[in-house]
This record gives sequence, C-alpha cells and structure tokens, in this order.
Amino acid sequence: MRAIPLFTALALATLPLRAEEMRLSFILDEASDWCEACRVFKERVEERTAGEITVRIVTNAQLSGNSQATELEMVMSGGLEATLESSILLSNVDSAMDAFTVPWRFLNHDEAEAFADGPEGQALLGALEPHGLIGLAWGVNGFRQLTNSRGPVVTPEDLRGLRVRVPDSRQFIGIFRALGADPVTMNFGELMMNLQTGAVEAQENPISVIHSRRLFEVQDHLTVWNYTYDPIALCVNAAWFRGLSEERQAILREAAREAMAAERAFSRDREAQLLGELRGLMEVVELTPEQVAAFRSAYANASPAVSPAQVGRVAVMSMALLILALLVLIISAAAARRAGGRG
Repeated sequence: MRAIPLFTALALATLPLRAEEMRLSFILDEASDWCEACRVFKERVEERTAGEITVRIVTNAQLSGNSQATELEMVMSGGLEATLESSILLSNVDSAMDAFTVPWRFLNHDEAEAFADGPEGQALLGALEPHGLIGLAWGVNGFRQLTNSRGPVVTPEDLRGLRVRVPDSRQFIGIFRALGADPVTMNFGELMMNLQTGAVEAQENPISVIHSRRLFEVQDHLTVWNYTYDPIALCVNAAWFRGLSEERQAILREAAREAMAAERAFSRDREAQLLGELRGLMEVVELTPEQVAAFRSAYANASPAVSPAQVGRVAVMSMALLILALLVLIISAAAARRAGGRG
C-alpha cells in the first residue's frame, strides 16, 4: 500500500469537519413571525459553529406534504432534524401540553411567558424527550382569536351551530362544543380551501396567522377575545441532537433561546400593527372584560367535567409527575454525554 505523503496528510488533518445540515421545518410562510425566529436561529448557529452546522429553513412544511402532523412525525423519527410546533400539536404527543391552552388561563403575554420560562414550562419541554424530541426553547404563536363569515360573535349565543375549524385536539373540540358551536378538525394546510367552499364558516388563530395567511379574504368578521394562549417550541430530533458534541448542543440551546426571545418581541410589536390593518379589511370586535366573562361562564356551566379549575388541578398533578420524569431524563442525558458524541 502506498504511503500518503506527509504534506497531504497534514492538509487533510487541517480540513474543516463536514458541515452538518439541520433542516428546520414549519407550517407557515416567509412572512410569518415563525420565519423571523428561524432566521435569527440560522444566523446564530452558523456564525457560532463557523458554518459547521448549516440551517436550512423549510417553509410551509414543504418536505412533509404541507401537513403539520406528518412534519412532527418526521422529526420524531429522524426524517427531519428540527421543527417549530405549537403546544396544541405537541399535546397529541403529551397531553400535559394542554396546560397552556386552558381557556382564559393567562391574562397577558407576561403571565404566559413567565409560565413557559419557569419550572413548569421547562418541565413540559423535558417531557418531549421520551417521544424522540428535544425541546430547546419556547416562543409564541399568540393569543388565539376567532374569525367567521356568518356574522359578529359578541355573545355565546352567536356561536350556536357555527361550523368552526379547530386543531385536532380533544381540548379544542371540547371548548367549542361546550360553547354551542360545531367544531370540525382538519389539517391547517386545507383550511383556506374549506373556508372558500363554505365547508366551514369559521376558524381560530392568532392575529399574525390570520394576517399572514390572508384569511381576511374569505372571512368578514374577527372577534378579539384572547380565549387561549398558544406558544411554539423549537424542537429537534433527540437522537440527532445527542450525536452532537456538548459544545454544539450548547450552541443550539443558546441560539434557540435567543431566537425565541427575538420572535416574542417581534410578535408583540407587530400584533397591534397587524390588528390595525385587519380593521380595514374585516369587521373587528374587541370583547370587553364583561363580554369575555359571559363566555367563560357559559363554558364552565356547559362543561363542568372540563372546567378551567378542574383542568388546572389535573395540570398541577401532571406537572408533579413531569418534574420527577425530568430528573430521570437529566440523569440519563448526563450518562449519554459521558458516552461521548460526534462533531
């Protein structure tokens, strides 16, 4: 066998490591707040790894057939490296995520973010690991509002029989059934077509989504009622993440926290602006505290089995178990790091 010349061996030894591609997929488009978070994350990661990890931003869930559910499954199985997902979809992985979306649990962004960044919210991120995901940080999708093509929704009676598209979540189905509406679940990618054809009359989403997806083109009425809070998590495939060096793992965690903080600030700043633009495109009703109280009362009275107080107690019990599980995960992760990793 011919020996490799010394100068060739030295040259090979000084070559940079092969770049690791990280495909970061999400359901929304380039105009969304979510994409803003991805841009910040990409910039931080590529700069701090000197290009040894490159982040490929994949909008509209293009690699998973425009389906959030498929997208999440692909990240869990290793078909994709990373995703931004709402706690609503993640609740199908672990129902403890429903702690975020108890109706009218949080009065404002400050309250919701304190919960997400505190022990309970961090334990929820840790609860994803047994399912093949590492939750790096929480961002925000926003408080969810209601749009429809039938008429203004100001009282619980206005919801009677309204065909509302909701996420595929038992909690959301239960909320709207309790309020007298007719909830219908479907993939978000199919929403616009079904609103256009009249298969559904209404939908609920944050202001930023209503604006970026141009739902005002097929919906005439917007009710601002902040009925539930919707955070998003930047998640990566657990096996892929564990295969990175500790240094790279730390870089990804730090970049994720910074990106999510930037996205939260960007989302807050834009919310009032986007709502102002929607006022010129739709009939907008902002409910007063007294009007919101009527919906809260109707929900609690119609569904005592899933009232906010009871769901809250279930969430507290679940959280105690999650904290215990998190301790086990920390010990397991430490053992895995000692075993070493690539890159």
